[in-house]
Amino acid sequence: MGFFDKVKDALTTSDKERATKAAKDAAEAKSDAATAATQAREKADKVAADAQQRADEAARKAEEAARKAADPSDSTTVEDAAKAKEDAVKADAEAAEKKAKAQEDAAEKTAKAEREAAEKKEAPEKKEAAAKKEAAAKKADEHRTVTVVSGDTLSGIAARHGVDWREMAKLNNLDNPDLIYPGQVFKIPHN
Repeated sequence: MGFFDKVKDALTTSDKERATKAAKDAAEAKSDAATAATQAREKADKVAADAQQRADEAARKAEEAARKAADPSDSTTVEDAAKAKEDAVKADAEAAEKKAKAQEDAAEKTAKAEREAAEKKEAPEKKEAAAKKEAAAKKADEHRTVTVVSGDTLSGIAARHGVDWREMAKLNNLDNPDLIYPGQVFKIPHN
């Protein structure tokens, strides 16, 4: 979108339309944030469930090894039972670590989505303010104009508009303010 399109939109779009669009964008951003947060929580729950399942499996193997070690007819040794128990402890620790990491990732994604939603909400307001500022600056740069008619003098035109003739001569780059012609168009300085 070009500069003039932005100015036109800023001048022709009503406050109600801008407010409606901003509300729609904010609702969309909020929905996106909620979706991202939900997906992150689901992923965290899945990772935690997988890790817990592995820990449970390791604990089951440790119990089985301990039971076999207690049975004199079984050839499983006490060392095998201790190793199985150690594996179960490692699996529990790994499960807890993965669960914590998954929850941390979910929290980060949720925070990021909320930040993006807030930025989307602020963006239309910033654009609107910038467009109004540009339009005001453009309007401030515009000068009223007057066309010289027969019998006019620069000082007379300036007096009619309540400005100093020297300012008017300077604004219009006049080398000789006494020499003006009918049909010339002069800018009037701002008061």
